[in-house]
Amino acid sequence: MQLDLDKVFAPETIRRFNYLAVENLTHSYSDKRKTPEGKPIPFEDITQMLAELRTDVEQWHQQEYGIPMDTFNLGERRTPVTNRFYQDKRFQKAFELLGLNQEDIPKATIPWWNEVAAGELDYELTKPGVHVRFGPRHSLETQLMRQGVERPVKNVSVGSLVLSDGKLILGLRGGASYPNTYHISAGALRAEDSFKTGESSVYDMFVKHELTPELGLTPSDSDISLFSRIDDKVLDKGPMYVFLVKPNLTYKQFFEKWVSNLSPDKKEHNHLIPINADSESVNTFIRTFYRGQVENSQSRSDNEKYLLHPGALALASFSGMSPGELRGLYKEGVW
Repeated sequence: MQLDLDKVFAPETIRRFNYLAVENLTHSYSDKRKTPEGKPIPFEDITQMLAELRTDVEQWHQQEYGIPMDTFNLGERRTPVTNRFYQDKRFQKAFELLGLNQEDIPKATIPWWNEVAAGELDYELTKPGVHVRFGPRHSLETQLMRQGVERPVKNVSVGSLVLSDGKLILGLRGGASYPNTYHISAGALRAEDSFKTGESSVYDMFVKHELTPELGLTPSDSDISLFSRIDDKVLDKGPMYVFLVKPNLTYKQFFEKWVSNLSPDKKEHNHLIPINADSESVNTFIRTFYRGQVENSQSRSDNEKYLLHPGALALASFSGMSPGELRGLYKEGVW
């Protein structure tokens, strides 16, 4: 996929807030989205229908293979499981209701991923901080946007730069999405009812669905602030709000807490990778492992552990590396 590198590495790709108080990141939300034909998109009906489909596929998997369906460890069962989704009329109906092209079904490479997350409509800097306007997007749309399909909303995610004992903590990804690549802990911004009404904030969703499930950390054991906004035009095709997390723990205590974490979301990373938190060390890591576009390969070798583009942007926001300097490291092709 050919990228416009002038846009990918535009100066505004990285906006640093440094240590902005989390309460100064505010938002509003509009539930109204329609297909190009003007039909309202019934997001709740879609998620319910796909949840029922997943239950049926899990039952089939148990009968067929004699073990529960673990989407983080499908191995050779991945293709038959994926096809089970693709060939079901409910999956095809979900595409229709979302206004998606049926020919793009194979681009939904994680068909069991079924959630409504927030999509960014726009954002503005305010006197105290940042205000963002959101609308809904389904995870099927997220996957297709990653494959270059245009949609009238931006993917938006939240992530964490964890700083402990003078180390920045990255992860080596596991699961079915870009396994064996380097990235920060991050994920889609969920659009729960409390978020839509404003009762819960972007920060609340970050803690509930990313920080605690993936890393085992909580606000009670960490100092957390909003550090940056990065605009990823390579992988997720949208912005990420990056929080700086400083656990009130030694790295050893934090690592032990991560190891004992029982949440299934912990499997998004197979290993934690500590790097020295000084600018030169972070920049050296970026220069060593960043290539640009990375393939979602399920058989990536250990000498091809590249740094995902949004992870590189987040690290650059910490180290002070400019988008222009990062552009100098970009290599053509898909790695």
